[in-house]
Amino acid sequence: MKLYTYLLTLLFAGQCCIAQFKKPGDDCRDIVSSKVLNTAYSTLSIDSFKGKMIVLDYWNHGCISCVRDFERLDSLQKKFADKIQIILVCPESLDSTKKFLAKRKKISFYSLPAITDGRLLWNKFTNSRTPRQVWIDPEGKYQYLTSSKNLQVATITAFLEKKQLPITNHATLVKSEKLQPMSGTLYYSNLSKMDVSELNMVTFNREINNGASVMALVTGAPAVGLYKLAYEEKVKYQFSKQQLILEVPDLSKWQKPSDIFLQDQWIEENYYRYELIVPADKKSQIFEYMKKDLDRFFGLKVSIEKRALPVYFMVWNGKSDKLLTKGGKPRNQISYYSEKSTLPDSLLYLENHPIQILIEAINGTFWNGVSMKLVDKTNLKQSIDLYVRATSMVPFNLEMLREDLQKFGLDIIKGEQLMDVLILKE
Repeated sequence: MKLYTYLLTLLFAGQCCIAQFKKPGDDCRDIVSSKVLNTAYSTLSIDSFKGKMIVLDYWNHGCISCVRDFERLDSLQKKFADKIQIILVCPESLDSTKKFLAKRKKISFYSLPAITDGRLLWNKFTNSRTPRQVWIDPEGKYQYLTSSKNLQVATITAFLEKKQLPITNHATLVKSEKLQPMSGTLYYSNLSKMDVSELNMVTFNREINNGASVMALVTGAPAVGLYKLAYEEKVKYQFSKQQLILEVPDLSKWQKPSDIFLQDQWIEENYYRYELIVPADKKSQIFEYMKKDLDRFFGLKVSIEKRALPVYFMVWNGKSDKLLTKGGKPRNQISYYSEKSTLPDSLLYLENHPIQILIEAINGTFWNGVSMKLVDKTNLKQSIDLYVRATSMVPFNLEMLREDLQKFGLDIIKGEQLMDVLILKE
């Protein structure tokens, strides 16, 4: 009986914890933490920042994008110094965070104070592990749970002026009920508006029903993204942004606006959730089913054509033996480079690896803001040893990277190449 009572107590305690999320308008002035870093104070309390907008920026040791955002957050802190206070919050302990920072000299909190061991604090607002921000108004009342990208000069200004913001507030979202296929269903297809409270996921040919069926699931993508997935057929094609061509009279329906202030509203209106279940013996046709579903709903005319596109070429003059590998254990500090690395800041390297690893890393990780694809024209069959400055890659600096590559007989030049393009017409 004692054990039964104890289990019931735990059960109801857990339910209470789940039910006790703070709601917009709730007072947050009782929040205090003594497990703090990067501050002259032994404790941080919301009440001590009364009169300022307070932003709790939730991150964790594994979130590289969070770490890379610290510098931007610090610049906003400096700009609105007397009007806001940004506080970093991580779930890991004070001791483990100190060790994490001691090993990684690249990471800086800049001028931002930090709260560690913040899981219980974060659970006051949500049980989601997705890094987000809590916005608290100058009166100490909780108002928004939102993405960190929404913290901009315009949104801070509007928030301080008590204006309604066109951003997703996860604190007010109600998780939508999803249609579920009936037991024994052989074929099932569903396209609905994205549930912004659901984690993004893309999976194809996942076995379900003890292997009797396979499923495709995309939990959040715009129409163009769904077409891209359907026509790439996982590995048959790889369409970069440059290889997606929209021939439509009104792009605003199909492309996310560049104005960050407008993006959340556009996503809510134009992102979709797609689910498809087919018998296992129809597994090879799953992309054809998906294409037909998209055609029925969106009605775009689709074609794949060869077009000459401007590109960058990676070339090799064939003269530098310095590039060819000396052998040894393969090591890759280019693809996996990040601020989390414990290795020296100054150097990135690729040892005893094919040059395709470098091409893929640049196209996939560092080529931000560069519209043209990087194509391998080196004709290199042997593995390489290559060393470049970290500052040529993060942030990406094409001219600096070219200087380093030229020491190994490599270069990046502009050119033109016939490539597959996915054309969507209304």
